[in-house]
Amino acid sequence: QIASLELSDGNPTLRIRISRLWEYHDQNDETNLHHIGLVLVDQKGSSIAAMIYPPCDKKFKPLITEGKVYLLTYYRVKPCTKHYWPVDNKLAITFTWWSTVEECVDVPDNFAQYAYSLTPFNELRSLVDRKDSFTDVIGIITEI
Repeated sequence: QIASLELSDGNPTLRIRISRLWEYHDQNDETNLHHIGLVLVDQKGSSIAAMIYPPCDKKFKPLITEGKVYLLTYYRVKPCTKHYWPVDNKLAITFTWWSTVEECVDVPDNFAQYAYSLTPFNELRSLVDRKDSFTDVIGIITEI
């Protein structure tokens, strides 16, 4: 589903999990919400960043919870900002006033929960001081 999205307002209903949710506030004024940020994952494990800008945050914040699965309709797909990509996708979703979310109660056990990409250990140094990507956890797999 996410892999087939196009730049437009007319994309199909998505069945997505909110893998991550956070609030991004103005650095000079913590009371000024810039947007709610989301990482959305579909059943196949494809991921996309999403934003909910004020005043839409008042409508959607009470309706969504990190970790739950929803049907999402009437959203906008646009190019991802060049400043920061929380996932490896050049597109992003913006919730609009007309967007709808409906919680799914019957979720398959194999529905993806997280979005991640593994970086080879020898490439980690190249990520230092880069602001367009984010390294959450560093680890070495020693055995499978």
